[in-house]
Amino acid sequence: MKSLLIIVLLAGALFITSCQSAGYDPEPAGNANAAITSRYDIVTRSATNARGDTLTMTFDKAAGIAMFILKSDTIWLEADATASGVRYSNDRYRYTEHHGVLRLTKDGQPLFEHKR
Repeated sequence: MKSLLIIVLLAGALFITSCQSAGYDPEPAGNANAAITSRYDIVTRSATNARGDTLTMTFDKAAGIAMFILKSDTIWLEADATASGVRYSNDRYRYTEHHGVLRLTKDGQPLFEHKR
């Protein structure tokens, strides 16, 4: 029984210290991991409303910013905290997405709306 206890303790100690050697790096090489992460954090989508206008949206979730292109206007917005849904805004524009309804407003007036 004593020898079994010693073997279990030694195996546990070996297991705990095996990944702490100087050459072990759990992350891939610095910048390569950052490039992979940012590639998956950038999402591009588009939606077309009933009038035929297309809103192109590019979201950078890691940076908390989004770019919207409607007709010839390019609009940059910052992410806002919400309990549910999505909201980006700046001083003049606000984009919301909630329950399948996308809305872009300028100074409170609707510019674009799309229902999925």
